[in-house]
Amino acid sequence: MKHEISMEQIIKEAEKEVKLICSTTGKVYLKTTDANNLTKLIAVDSDSFEQWFRSYCYSKYEMILSSGGHIQAQSHMRMLARQDDKRYQLNKRVYAKENAIYYDLGRTDGKYLKITSKEVKMVKNPNILFLRSNIFAPQVQPVTANVAPKDVRFFVEKHFNFRSESDILLFSTFLISCFFGKLYPQSVLEVYGQKASAKSTCLKRIQDLIDPHTVNPLFAMPRKENDVAMCLSSDYLICFDNISFIPQDISDLLCRNCTGTVQVKRKLFTDDTQALSEPNAIVCFNSTRQCIVRSDLADRAVFLELERISPEKMQSEKELQKEWKEDLPFFFGALCLTVKGVLGDKEPLESAPPVRLVDFYTLAVKAGRQLGYSENEVYNAFCENRKKINEAIVSENILLTIIENFMKRKENQDGIKYKVTDFYRELKFYALEECGINGRSFPGAPEVMTRRMSENRSNLEDLGIYYEIKRGKNARYIEIWVQ
Repeated sequence: MKHEISMEQIIKEAEKEVKLICSTTGKVYLKTTDANNLTKLIAVDSDSFEQWFRSYCYSKYEMILSSGGHIQAQSHMRMLARQDDKRYQLNKRVYAKENAIYYDLGRTDGKYLKITSKEVKMVKNPNILFLRSNIFAPQVQPVTANVAPKDVRFFVEKHFNFRSESDILLFSTFLISCFFGKLYPQSVLEVYGQKASAKSTCLKRIQDLIDPHTVNPLFAMPRKENDVAMCLSSDYLICFDNISFIPQDISDLLCRNCTGTVQVKRKLFTDDTQALSEPNAIVCFNSTRQCIVRSDLADRAVFLELERISPEKMQSEKELQKEWKEDLPFFFGALCLTVKGVLGDKEPLESAPPVRLVDFYTLAVKAGRQLGYSENEVYNAFCENRKKINEAIVSENILLTIIENFMKRKENQDGIKYKVTDFYRELKFYALEECGINGRSFPGAPEVMTRRMSENRSNLEDLGIYYEIKRGKNARYIEIWVQ
């Protein structure tokens, strides 16, 4: 050692060389600079902090820190940061405002990409704080010369094999929406198709365009809710590969993720300290069939179908990657120019949104205008997508399928009115005798039936089936009709 010095003195000296900040969830970071004088955020409760503190002790005091020697520094810095009432917004890849989008390209000169309604340029802004995960990778420099917003459609058609023009439209506008971060609630993207339809390749290319990773960007979806929440808190965009089923608790989490939420869990099993995280990633996943079957999540989803690639159109991975890498800077540049146009679009919508995510639809209309689509074309694409979603939910929901078929009977066309218990009995007999449904697959009681109908009311209405339940003197009555 150069001289004797206590750990308390080392920690006090270390705190002078960094700025401590506390995020909106109470997580503490130190803001420091690296060897190239670039700003870096390090979570105090992380292995990265231990490495930083070990390096600091060795470089300044020639001290090799003992195992666990960083814990005292962690505790002290957490205490200091939380004494300050100020909380900082930390951003992953994108920071979006009403009039400007900042995008972290991962450059080594500390500059960010700034997009406004007037220009796309590189700027330095030390007041904007970006977090980078362990698998964060730099983005390509956008090429905006000799490309235009309408080229987005060209690149989508060239590198993605969507089945229909409406799916190309929705996918293109989805890519634009990814640049707007937390500014608006984001949709969930489900890409499905047969084998050999390049589903995994599709997700990898979305990741390349929006939030590149240093490793394979496709994840298996964890089975536990808190593990999924951790994935959604770490990166800007997450792609889950080959999904076959989404449990109720994870489906609910994905709904909350769309509109912004805070996930709470105990920090340790031995205490009651809360650890907070903010699951707010853009979520994409693929499957061989539509596997979103719960109404809440379906209302926030975009379903896109990929076409199977014929043998004569198959290319080697090397050829595919070569073309993709060559086009990526131009594709990304065309997306940036489209965002620029969206920011400058102040024209109101002509018709009411046909979907639950009003802000996403509004953004899609503005993006569509830049790409050469009319508002009517965007509207029809969303309606067609909603119909596709509804068909998937109904086909997977035995009760909805039975009600749909029951109401198609000639004697029910003008509407019917029953006691709820009588309707339940009639519907169950119909399911057993006419539809061949196993009795165990049917709701176990009238109240279970009406609760499931309530959960899927919007899907029934999309089928043109409406109902009301009223309480009479001695019983509840249901009136149900086709409109």
